[in-house]
Amino acid sequence: MRYGLRMPQSEQARATRTALLDAAEIAFAERGFHDTKLRDVARNVGVTQPLIHHYFKTKDALFDAVVIRVLERYEAAQFDQWNRDGSDVRFFTQGIRTLFEFLGRHRRVARLMRWASLEGRLPEIPQGNELDARVREKFVGAQQAGVLHPNVSVDAARLMIDAVTRGFWDRADQMPALKQQADDIIDELLRCLLVSVLSEKALAEALEILDQPDHDERNEGNAT
Repeated sequence: MRYGLRMPQSEQARATRTALLDAAEIAFAERGFHDTKLRDVARNVGVTQPLIHHYFKTKDALFDAVVIRVLERYEAAQFDQWNRDGSDVRFFTQGIRTLFEFLGRHRRVARLMRWASLEGRLPEIPQGNELDARVREKFVGAQQAGVLHPNVSVDAARLMIDAVTRGFWDRADQMPALKQQADDIIDELLRCLLVSVLSEKALAEALEILDQPDHDERNEGNAT
């Protein structure tokens, strides 16, 4: 990456920070936290290692910043869902589909988090806890509104959705033929999840939404 001398200092700083995060994300995903060397990250960006310390202080702080950026991307992808309360069935129909699509577009992120889990390096950052609490609040509201099935606990529903969405892409990474059928299989898995977690009344509404030939649910998710 080249930095022109005429670039305003604030703009150059943002560009440098972004380049460092991009390079670090690639390195952490490929080699894990412990085997990633800051000198390699700096060399890939074309800067010196002390500059990383200037922006992020430590490798731990750099890793946390990478994870925080992932959370920000996910929040942006689910922007429309945050404006829907628990009584809106589309919180589940579009929210789960968007989760599938986000994980499919960001496979490097999945590898990064897998490394972190294997190394016992999952970061405890406020943004992650806040996002988790926000999602759980939506699920609790959905159950109170009669959308989430009364016999399915909030935590069980969330774990099921997380396991299926992550599990599909983990398997697809190993099976190219499965990835070629991703759209159709995701549609089937989405319906299976809705059958598993929604109340009878909410399920009927959800399936009606999915079966509408002119519905723009998928386009709405891609727009974010």
